Amino acid sequence: MIYIIQFFAELIDIHRISANWLLVSGYNEFYLSGKMKNKYIHPCLINGNNKPMKILKKIALFMLVVLFAIQFIRPEKNVSETPDNAVFEEETNPPEEVMTILTSSCYDCHSDNTKYPWYNNIAPVSFWIADHIEHGKGHLDFSNWDSYDSKKKDHKLEEVIETVESGEMPLREYTWTHSEARLTDAQREAVIEWAETTRLLYQLDQKPQ
Repeated sequence: MIYIIQFFAELIDIHRISANWLLVSGYNEFYLSGKMKNKYIHPCLINGNNKPMKILKKIALFMLVVLFAIQFIRPEKNVSETPDNAVFEEETNPPEEVMTILTSSCYDCHSDNTKYPWYNNIAPVSFWIADHIEHGKGHLDFSNWDSYDSKKKDHKLEEVIETVESGEMPLREYTWTHSEARLTDAQREAVIEWAETTRLLYQLDQKPQ
């Protein structure tokens, strides 16, 4: 949807067309009032060229048709029937508070089980959410924790510390619609402390106990 809008925005400069239309209307009124009888006016100004407005209407109609059509296209949902985070949770052994934070603030975009909001059924929002999940799992996927070796697990936890400490995670766009995902300073400290301790054990190539 975004690419279609960009295409038409580049093809036709809407702001320029709107400005020209207003200019045409103004000149027509000025000319017909008799104040410019001795001045030359381009024929398109005298006749009132409505072509720009017709183009805009066609674009708007096309966009509505596209918006309607994409409602029937559904991106694949990120839902698994099995608890695929079991390996991660068993290995890292997060405390109850951290477990709650991971569930409410992380798993939707970083695991194979996303709890979708009602507006996921509306395109193009559904595509935007699917794209966020794809990128999130590309950076860190708790459901595929067993596919990482100890060095990579250590690095992933290092990234968790950095993004939580800086406030980059959870994403602001996510917390706008998921107030329970917003973290207090104390919650951030709890996640960081757990991740730092777990990192040390992975650096020794030991599973947290």
